[in-house]
Amino acid sequence: MRSLLLLLFSFLSFGLAAQETFTLSDSILPNTTGFERNPVKLVQKLSEGKNSDKEKFDAIFTWVVKNIRYDYYSYLSPSGASMPRVDRILKYKRGICIDYAYLMDTLCNLAGIQNVSIYGYAKDDLFDVNDSIYMDNHAWNAVKLNNYWYLYDVTWSSGKYMWKYTKFSKRIVDAKKKLLSKGKEKKVIFKSTRITECDTTHFSYEQTYTALSLKHRLLYKLLSRFRIKKRPYFAKVGRPDYYLTEPKVFAITHFPDNPYWALHSDYKTCRDFETDSAYYNLNDSTYIKQKREPNFCLDCDSYFALDEMAKQKQLRNNSYNFNKRNRFITWLCNYNIANIFYNKSLPETDSTAKINLIDSSLTYYSNAKNDLRQCVINVNKENQLQMAKNTLKSRILYDENKKHTLFMHAIIAATYKETGKMNHFSQENKVAVKRFRLKKKKLSGITGNVEIKSRGFRTKENVKAIQLKFKKDVETADSLNNEFTILLASYNQMVPELSDKLWKKIKLQDSLAMPFVYGSIYRWLYLLDNYKKVIVEERKNIGKYEKKYMLDLQDSIFFLSERCADSGMQLFDLLEKRNNLYIESTKLAAILTEETKISKDSLKKFVKLNNDRIQENICWVVGGTSKLKSVVTGYKLIVNRQKMIEQLIKGENRSEYGRYKEVNREILRRKVKFRNIPMHNLRVTSRGKNSVIHYKRNYLQSLKEARKKEKNKKHK
Repeated sequence: MRSLLLLLFSFLSFGLAAQETFTLSDSILPNTTGFERNPVKLVQKLSEGKNSDKEKFDAIFTWVVKNIRYDYYSYLSPSGASMPRVDRILKYKRGICIDYAYLMDTLCNLAGIQNVSIYGYAKDDLFDVNDSIYMDNHAWNAVKLNNYWYLYDVTWSSGKYMWKYTKFSKRIVDAKKKLLSKGKEKKVIFKSTRITECDTTHFSYEQTYTALSLKHRLLYKLLSRFRIKKRPYFAKVGRPDYYLTEPKVFAITHFPDNPYWALHSDYKTCRDFETDSAYYNLNDSTYIKQKREPNFCLDCDSYFALDEMAKQKQLRNNSYNFNKRNRFITWLCNYNIANIFYNKSLPETDSTAKINLIDSSLTYYSNAKNDLRQCVINVNKENQLQMAKNTLKSRILYDENKKHTLFMHAIIAATYKETGKMNHFSQENKVAVKRFRLKKKKLSGITGNVEIKSRGFRTKENVKAIQLKFKKDVETADSLNNEFTILLASYNQMVPELSDKLWKKIKLQDSLAMPFVYGSIYRWLYLLDNYKKVIVEERKNIGKYEKKYMLDLQDSIFFLSERCADSGMQLFDLLEKRNNLYIESTKLAAILTEETKISKDSLKKFVKLNNDRIQENICWVVGGTSKLKSVVTGYKLIVNRQKMIEQLIKGENRSEYGRYKEVNREILRRKVKFRNIPMHNLRVTSRGKNSVIHYKRNYLQSLKEARKKEKNKKHK
């Protein structure tokens, strides 16, 4: 039996519960140097000055947690591990879950404390609610203190395996963080277009944003070329979550093959354990709020009164009724029962009883082999389910992110559209200045010649009509000018407001980007996926963020941007109409001057007034180019931020692909390992069965020869 390798229990994975400082103090531990390789002396040293079983147990538990390290290489070994040996565990101070459990059994029993190893199911990082569990994969303990039973898991209490950056990658990450912290607020000064007739010193416009210097940007870009790598490490930090844990809390992640060792009866079948949503919602508060109360267990007490045959049959029946898919435990029980029958047959002298015992042994060996064959089928089935689930998780993310990418494409297109409008309007400003200059030149040219000749013969009625037309044009021009002045006040408020909103959005961290940033980290560093609560909670807000982002752009920026562009074009149209009226009215004024209806001085003043107004408009347009430049630049930076979010989505897809590959490797590794378990034990079982068949054959042959000799004696 000791040659049988219980490879299954070499598997161990840790849950997602947060680490805390272990509550049991190191002060309860004596100096055990020189006693650590001898379990008897170690227990004696740990028990010194301890009066109660609880004090002794706490000392043993704390010593194991602090001194025994998880053997990750044995966990990864495809050939599994041998039966635990206390001398080996204490010598190397490392082991897997079955070693931890066996060591606690040994030390507690030496201290006179009733302790038992429990084998069963543990929900690991690959498990998701509603998964089907086919094999048990973990070992823990139950201890009896003051006539009450408690559950604990010293393996999970000792720490957990996590991922961290390699030394070089850590330096790169730290250097990049340090560079990003050096970002300083910079001023961007936008200057107006200079023309000789306008004083531009008062037309500069200023905005601020946080950025790295050119040197730091280049250095950051250089550091980004290095590939960031990670490696697993064992965080040796005592965790109180699994010390004398409340059974209902313990059962969220652990459930035994023999259900009464759960110390509670909420789960009638394995499906109840698999579908319990408490695992999805598991967090620190679950363990903090647990009540470590004593537990009665009559079945547990009765277990020790059973003989070995009864224990095996009870475990087989209870395990099978709880989870019919787990044929490994039924094999183990059938194998042990077969050995018990065989060992009982050895001293038996009655041939009929002996043969019956041997046949019973062979029957159980056959049942055990059938269980192992079913085990191989179940391992393949579980592997297929896990691979399909892993593929589905990636497909779900890619489909979701495809929608988010299309959303960003639409946002970028809308932003480009508004950027194009503002660019077009900015170009219209340059064209408007040229047009205004031509109007001004044309206006001056009307009175630039010495004498203005009129065509044809003018009657008094014609002159009067010209006077009325002149008056009407002046009044219309003044009306347009007043309309322009009113609209200009609104426009002059909108442009800086638009610029400020754009640059404020540039300075703010986009909430839309963060789920993809966190998602990339969770997937790459912690191998989390779309079924894990931390990612589900993060991603369910993306739709809300997108809606808010779109509404924010449309309401506060796009709408204002369109108003600015429309108002600006409307202002240019008004000025164009007004300037045309200025030219027409000036021509009429020149005619009236010929007819001595208007003095030459009045004409000059009229022309100068119109010229001054046009010049004022030219300077207004030129002066406003600084604000328009800030708006156009702001739009470009907004587009860059949007493209960055698009890249973050692609980055999360890459992280998911990395997670998918690593998880697939782990699934395949487990397949190889868990196929080795039944295949190896199938060979062991076959050897056992063949040896019994050989023994039976020899025994029957000896019976036949003995009867033949007896018959020959009678004939003589």
